[in-house]
Amino acid sequence: MKLQLKTKQVIKYLPKRELAKQFPLIDYRSVSAVLKKEPSAWLKAQLKDKSSHFAKATAAGRSMHKSIEDGQAKSALMAACLEAFDQKILVDIDEIWGQEEWVCHTLGYKGKFDGVGIYKGKLTLFDHKKTVKRKTFSGLKSWFQQLVAYKQAHEHLYQDHPIEQVAIFNIFGKTADEVDAEATVLTVDQVDEYLTYFNGRFA
Repeated sequence: MKLQLKTKQVIKYLPKRELAKQFPLIDYRSVSAVLKKEPSAWLKAQLKDKSSHFAKATAAGRSMHKSIEDGQAKSALMAACLEAFDQKILVDIDEIWGQEEWVCHTLGYKGKFDGVGIYKGKLTLFDHKKTVKRKTFSGLKSWFQQLVAYKQAHEHLYQDHPIEQVAIFNIFGKTADEVDAEATVLTVDQVDEYLTYFNGRFA
């Protein structure tokens, strides 16, 4: 099943070129840049080496995003990821309102969220992550900051549609036989906590 099959246009999202007419996007940092520490020379070398664990993990994550977006899998692993996503996550998504849309905030940041839609009856901003192993709650912390930053920017631009919750959809497994999926939804207090962390980077 393709994610697009449940798409419903409720919010008229502005393309990046239109946002750039209203905000100085060229001067805004990406959310990932705000959160990211400068990688070491060793890590940079690892990412350039296509045979390294880090490069393979990055490639797998990109492949997973592509598979979810177009509903097509080019390997047994990606097919298993799609099946797990369909059975554990997509079954609870009633509508998709937007995918890979740009948002920004006057604090000085911009970025593209994975998706917004109705998940378990609530308007949810979500991100899907492919990892080799299941992520614990503490292992998701940097992604939580990313999500709440997108939530804040989304509500800044589209005030008539406040985001009710944020969620990370973690698809994990090294081989097709090991693949599974899990959703983690933040509470209101957790959203406030992580947003405080993120906004504190601009203090």
